Amino acid sequence: MTDYSFFEETQHRTRRFREYYGNIVRSMEDRMDEFNLGTRPVAIADRGDHRVVEISSCARSPGVGVEAIEAIIRQPLPDDFRDFYASYSEAVIVTRSRPLHLWPVSKIVSALELNAWAFEDDDVRHFFRFGEYLHADASHFALGQSPSDYKSWPVWFTSIEETDKECEVNLMSASNPYSLGRSFREWLKEFIASDGMNDYFLSEHAESPGGAAYDPVPSDELT
Repeated sequence: MTDYSFFEETQHRTRRFREYYGNIVRSMEDRMDEFNLGTRPVAIADRGDHRVVEISSCARSPGVGVEAIEAIIRQPLPDDFRDFYASYSEAVIVTRSRPLHLWPVSKIVSALELNAWAFEDDDVRHFFRFGEYLHADASHFALGQSPSDYKSWPVWFTSIEETDKECEVNLMSASNPYSLGRSFREWLKEFIASDGMNDYFLSEHAESPGGAAYDPVPSDELT
């Protein structure tokens, strides 16, 4: 099995952040309720220009496997992705970036079916979406086979406005496409290790003076 100990260490760890006012707070709370993942931000203090919140990462287990995804894309998935979903069915990861929602298999399948109109019934599909930021659901994370090596499945960033077929065509036609990580595990490990600050697109949506969605509150400072 793939080593996901770095992910397990993040689960149910309560963190305290300064959350500067914008549209993150309410929409994130709504999504937490929608997915019923057992965690949501708890306000500790209101400071006028920001509030202090406590929030935990969480995941559901056991997993349900990825067979339903493979049946649609008509090929096997990489071992690291398969192993993750064998252990976990859904997750929210809280870092200084926006909370990352790794979708349940049912939502991944729904997204694939939504884009099915662009494909023939017997097409092998090389691209699918697996997650999003909780309060930015127009931006998706996806796995797509590398045009230079069909054995590898890098992580890509895409928009809800792009179809899976458009994304596949763009990847195949690009001479040097930009990926977020060479594999699902590599991308997830780096995202957690950097506390979300390696987010290539974070500066476009930064809410805090520290240039992130959240600024951490030091452990020796109550609020």
